[in-house]
Amino acid sequence: MTQIEEQNQPPDIPKALTDTRARIRTVEYLPRIECLDQHL
Repeated sequence: MTQIEEQNQPPDIPKALTDTRARIRTVEYLPRIECLDQHL
């Protein structure tokens, strides 16, 4: 996980909420799909 992803995915956020935000980002930021897939 890169430092940027760590800043975007704080450890105190529940995993379910994190996954939901990740999916939203996949839609909003198509170039990040590969990074999100690696994270999830």
